Amino acid sequence: MECYNGDKIYDHASKEAVLAIKKEIPSEEAILKVSDIFKMLSSPSRLKILYALRAGKLCVHHIAKIVGMEISAVSHQLKLLKLLNIIKSEKRGKEVYYFLSDVHILSLIDNVYVHIKEK
Repeated sequence: MECYNGDKIYDHASKEAVLAIKKEIPSEEAILKVSDIFKMLSSPSRLKILYALRAGKLCVHHIAKIVGMEISAVSHQLKLLKLLNIIKSEKRGKEVYYFLSDVHILSLIDNVYVHIKEK
């Protein structure tokens, strides 16, 4: 890839190639949403909760026991995860059960874990 400085292209990439690459960058709105997801995943507590939810639907009491946190703290983290549609919930009687919205987040976390193990 060439170095690009204003209208001047250096080395072997054409101006068209640079512009084509630039078009592949997601919109500012999409970049901000991706950034929000990474911010959400930057919390060790939330990562533990997501790993626990890998097992399936769990109530807040079970999640708290699994991750070793207070129920109120887990509830707060679950609320944040729901805001970004990382998890969903369903009510069964008096209990609310939480589960992953899809497997994409776990794939992302797993890929990062594999990456750090490659040292």
